[in-house]
Amino acid sequence: MLVLAVDPGGRHKKHTPKTPRGTGWILIEANGEVLKKWAGGLISGNPEKTIESMVSGELREALNLATDLVVENFVKLNPRADPSPLEIVGAMKMEALMVGKPLSVRMPSQRNLVSHDDLKRIGWWPGGAGHADEASATCHGLSWLLDRGHMATAMLLNPPPPR
Repeated sequence: MLVLAVDPGGRHKKHTPKTPRGTGWILIEANGEVLKKWAGGLISGNPEKTIESMVSGELREALNLATDLVVENFVKLNPRADPSPLEIVGAMKMEALMVGKPLSVRMPSQRNLVSHDDLKRIGWWPGGAGHADEASATCHGLSWLLDRGHMATAMLLNPPPPR
């Protein structure tokens, strides 16, 4: 299976060249004992840029390849929070319906099975300033695989002690 995980970004006020913000994504191959990062990235800017990428950019290619889709749901707890990530969640739901692919909409806390420190330890940290959004997408993808009992993911994140 090829899992596309997306962490939707909004209209960030803290977006700068040194700390870009936006929508993070990753495409993970998970077949039997295989666990491999195929591609991933950060689509800097507003939700419209992400949706454009879903139509004719790098996310379009990933959506075409993916067998399973994972997206973080946006929960607006703060009344002043930017609700624009909901546009990306809606676009992912529409994509799943149109092409008949399963979509898992996950709460933000569900990525906590895998931490940013775990990503650094296993060599999956995207690196560079401002890539927390891509890392969050990676955490969601790997957590989703753990929830489904994917053994290669569990072994990568929790290897047995050496004998």
